[in-house]
Amino acid sequence: MNASAGFARLLGREATGVIPLKPNYHRMASLMVLKAPDLPSILFETGYLSNDADARRLDSAEGRRAIARSVERAVEVYFARRLAAR
Repeated sequence: MNASAGFARLLGREATGVIPLKPNYHRMASLMVLKAPDLPSILFETGYLSNDADARRLDSAEGRRAIARSVERAVEVYFARRLAAR
């Protein structure tokens, strides 16, 4: 759980200013997809199709690129930190 929480905070930091985030973007949930005992997991919701602005961002190539870049940077930082800690 600590690794998942750490990555969720890192992903939130990388997405801040790139895509709109709720102020309390990091929350815990008891969802089956988040309960794998053997690997960290997070659920990253990037918008709601019922929200016009979110739907336009998700429908645009630039919006999807911004989301992907945020995730890419977070993954790179996460694994760079793990390699540095060895």
